[in-house]
Amino acid sequence: MIIAIYGLCCVGKSTVANLLGGLLGCPVRHCGELVKAQARLRGVSPQQLSIKDHQEIDEQTRRIPAPATTSVIVEGLFLDNVFAQESKVIMVELTCASDERQKRFAQRSAGSDTDLVMRDKSDVKLLSALHTPESPRLQPTLTVDTSNISALHVAEVIAKWIGERQGR
Repeated sequence: MIIAIYGLCCVGKSTVANLLGGLLGCPVRHCGELVKAQARLRGVSPQQLSIKDHQEIDEQTRRIPAPATTSVIVEGLFLDNVFAQESKVIMVELTCASDERQKRFAQRSAGSDTDLVMRDKSDVKLLSALHTPESPRLQPTLTVDTSNISALHVAEVIAKWIGERQGR
């Protein structure tokens, strides 16, 4: 089973994915880390990474085999587009109030000259370059608002929901 955790910047994807991976005992693939690694390899910033490189990462992500004995968690921004043709993926969308996202962004990006509005605009520009508005998207199987609950509680909610869905 592939569990895709997606949503905007600073909604808690990475933290929740790591905690959920611990709860379920399964590996986690962080698409953002793959983008950063590819950018380092190319000697550019993640924002300068080519569309072709992004498309290759997306293709590798689509080919993730889910081992028969365990789940795989994938977290990233545009997984609703990346997995659009994959009907067996559990899509977990994380949302968060904009003021909380702004607070998280400020904590994470202290000293940076980028603000959340600029980051969101950059993400929308990348999304537009990778996927057209007509591109198919998978709808979330589960949506969790992370605004006022801890990342651990979010991971526990998701794990419980998955367990119930599988009849455990």
